[in-house]
Amino acid sequence: MNHWKPNGNFFVGDCMPFFRDGVFHLYYLLDVGHHNHPVVGHLGGHQFAHAVSTDLVHWTHLPIALGLDFKNGECSNCTGSMLEYRGRIFAFYALRSRSFSGEELRIAVSDDGGTSFVRWDLPELPVPSESCGNFRDPKAFIGPDGRVHLLISSGALESGGDTPVRIGEVLHFSTDDLIHYRREESFLRSLFIPECCDYFQWEGLYYFTYNSRWETSVRCSEHPLGPWRIPSMDIPASRYCCVMKTAPWKDGRRIGVGWVPTWENGPLFGGRTVFRELVRERDGSIGTAFVEEMIPRNPLLALERVLLKGSCGISVRQIGVFPHSFRLDGSIRFRPGTAEFGMIVMDQEQIYRRFISFDPQSGIVELDDSTRIRQVKMDGGEVSFRLVRTADVLDLEINGRRTVVSSHLDFPESSVALYVRDGEADFSGLKSFVC
Repeated sequence: MNHWKPNGNFFVGDCMPFFRDGVFHLYYLLDVGHHNHPVVGHLGGHQFAHAVSTDLVHWTHLPIALGLDFKNGECSNCTGSMLEYRGRIFAFYALRSRSFSGEELRIAVSDDGGTSFVRWDLPELPVPSESCGNFRDPKAFIGPDGRVHLLISSGALESGGDTPVRIGEVLHFSTDDLIHYRREESFLRSLFIPECCDYFQWEGLYYFTYNSRWETSVRCSEHPLGPWRIPSMDIPASRYCCVMKTAPWKDGRRIGVGWVPTWENGPLFGGRTVFRELVRERDGSIGTAFVEEMIPRNPLLALERVLLKGSCGISVRQIGVFPHSFRLDGSIRFRPGTAEFGMIVMDQEQIYRRFISFDPQSGIVELDDSTRIRQVKMDGGEVSFRLVRTADVLDLEINGRRTVVSSHLDFPESSVALYVRDGEADFSGLKSFVC
């Protein structure tokens, strides 16, 4: 299910994981044509698709959980959240429709354990006049006061000069009956619309996340409603692990699910799933790792140690040809002052090439010159990695605590080379697996 998409011209959009009674539910926006639906065009046409698993290995795909009535002008169910409340499961989401402009809050309810949802006729939380047409992606949770709290992505106008400046805002409402709502203090104001918020408590801290410009940012607090602080690592996963939202899993674990975009002269909306295990740092920062149940485990071969010295530029060595989809593990010890090292994944003719580069001086790891992860700890002179390639996806785990993913070229069998630039790198413990 990791790096998965539906067949044909269908793709995975924003994911909404939910855990209940030992079952992991993955609700996701079923995207058609990269936000260019054949009926409603760029309004989206997104419906809530649904898959379930009890072990994260075996999955059952269920019918559409929350569909659209195109004949009556419904155009898209925007990203939302699920909440178990008073013995029922509620879906909170925003609707786009031809009968009104912008987005409006909607609620649907399930009485069959989350398999299917029926829309409520009421309530409708009015869109604030200052929202600038944005009112979507509600995240619902039970607050310390026992009320249901909603975080909603919106816009605002920042005054103070001759011309107001449009900014983004996370609005905050609460209710004790899902009908009457009270406006609370906003969670966040930012330069861009902070989309697809998440909120959860984990290992003694409260977390609030939001997405902006393809990245997920994190805030944390010792108190359920803030004040919020920025942990030392504010981006848990790389830029193109889009809209990573989370759900609890067994034994106190927490699983995040996002999507990596299809790439055609740039990133497009919708792509393949990306699953992540959340890792907690001492200061409350969140890192991410591969989900152990979901990584390839069929051994291919162990490889010899490779020592590369690039005293005057690049030193490169090819280490073998691998299947179309594979996993490669190893560790890299490098001499202090080394400028760069990494891997090249290419087709056998070396026409198409994809790059994984480590810059130990800046703490940046980059894939394909397009997506990177910052604040990677490499000051000890050693780094471990697990690299997975499936279809057009390159997915890298670093030190079991940071991840970066990219989706670019797809080609058949892979030839892999290791390299170092202006320094020395010792690649050891290299093992490969078949996906």
